[in-house]
Amino acid sequence: MFLWTLTFLMVFTGGRELVPLGRRVLLFLKQDRGLDALREAAARVRGLQELLESGLVPDESEWNRIRSFPAPWDRMIGESLRELRSEGAPILPTLERMHRALLDQVEFTLESKVKSAQALSQAHIALALIPVFSFVLYLFLPGVANAGRIFFLLAAFSTLLSSFAYLWILALAENARFGNVPVENRSWSVSVQATMERMFALISSGRPPDQAWRISIRELLKFHPALAQMWGAQVWDPFLPVQRGEHSECERILVLLGVEIRRSIQSSLIEGRGCMDRLESIHRTSFEELKTRVRTELNLLPNRCLKPLFLFVLPGVMLLLTGSLWLSFQESGFE
Repeated sequence: MFLWTLTFLMVFTGGRELVPLGRRVLLFLKQDRGLDALREAAARVRGLQELLESGLVPDESEWNRIRSFPAPWDRMIGESLRELRSEGAPILPTLERMHRALLDQVEFTLESKVKSAQALSQAHIALALIPVFSFVLYLFLPGVANAGRIFFLLAAFSTLLSSFAYLWILALAENARFGNVPVENRSWSVSVQATMERMFALISSGRPPDQAWRISIRELLKFHPALAQMWGAQVWDPFLPVQRGEHSECERILVLLGVEIRRSIQSSLIEGRGCMDRLESIHRTSFEELKTRVRTELNLLPNRCLKPLFLFVLPGVMLLLTGSLWLSFQESGFE
């Protein structure tokens, strides 16, 4: 009784540990829904832009549809457009930037998905190889069918090994798609993109750049307090040191983006000149560097997937083949 209780307790504990992994797999499988939501948001922004360019005023229902955008775009775009409309500032440049930002996110996500397709194919093959090979051995190798129970346990153990390789490859593909950024910080890039668009909209509406920075960081603080703290709540706050080994390369790029933006705003305030063009240039350069880093990780992904194949799939196949041959010889009378 004690052993059964201990066994069920260990199974329950192990199942709880697998819940985060299951959620990550579900999010990976549902990524197409996120792309559809981004495409729909880009189409609605484009529709607003075309209505304004044609001289028509969109209905209030058209503006309210922004609330259904994926987070954090719903809050950032909605607040930016509301302030621009209330202050009578031009809306078309902001809509054009936001439409381009949404399309860039969709395009980059699709590119990452295509480049990780080879690794995902390897994962699916690794998962299906053992069951298919077991079925072939069961049909064509003499004597294996008579030792059905032992062969079934052998095939199940080999399938368990290949499933480890499958989950490992899925984790490698997901890490490569996000540039090896930890799970809790993988939405940084989207939030940073939305925060920058929010700041650009505030500056376009006539707000001073230091005030626009403060309002944008206040919004970012709701989603990512750690990143907002590293960026600094005020333009003139002291810069926090960024250690090279403390964050991944992609995280460093996003952290240093805030540092460069603050320095550019400080220079523009001291010199008394506009900073919009410089801020857009810094933003564009940083995200191109981020994309280059992610592309590098994706290009290295197929080679990294060989490790789980050799550590789990190959031993599983050899174990299944060796065990099946041994069972066949046993049934044939060869001792």
